[in-house]
Amino acid sequence: MGNNSDPLTRSWRQLFIALEEASSELITPVRIEAAVTQLTESLILALDGFQPPSASGTTQFQNQIKAKLGEFAPQEPTVTPFVLQLSPILDLDPTQTVTLLLSYAQEVADLADRSTVSTSSETTLSSATTASSAAHLEACCTLAHIPDLVRYYYAERTFKLKTLQSLLRIGQDNDHCYYATAPTG
Repeated sequence: MGNNSDPLTRSWRQLFIALEEASSELITPVRIEAAVTQLTESLILALDGFQPPSASGTTQFQNQIKAKLGEFAPQEPTVTPFVLQLSPILDLDPTQTVTLLLSYAQEVADLADRSTVSTSSETTLSSATTASSAAHLEACCTLAHIPDLVRYYYAERTFKLKTLQSLLRIGQDNDHCYYATAPTG
């Protein structure tokens, strides 16, 4: 999807939930607008944005994997073979597969962190530490996670469509607090 630092641009589910829970004080219209602006191209492509694997895509992925992983580059020897195995299963380009894997691993890390923290009302959608995220990324690169990754992928596709639907609905409601965020035309 997008930037892994902001949950709204990391997962279509997170953005959809934010749009639907417009009364949340944690998510301002400015933050929603920034997320929608960052993801506009992907929203325009709708489901066509999920590209199938190709020989050129695989070559490009292998040339750019360390840059794509960023701070998780040390996990590249584990991630690359797993992504190349997962990509045909999902029928998804390897570069998009690694983005999906990073998002999935971050959500797993966030859930693990939340389960160790008190469930007070102050708990927010904060990112896990890099060390914790790296450990979760490596742990997610196993055959045991493939069914969960497949479910996550199809859930992301569904939430992308739901996000589009929500934006269209918001664009028709002049009184909605995110009305200015919804694309026009």
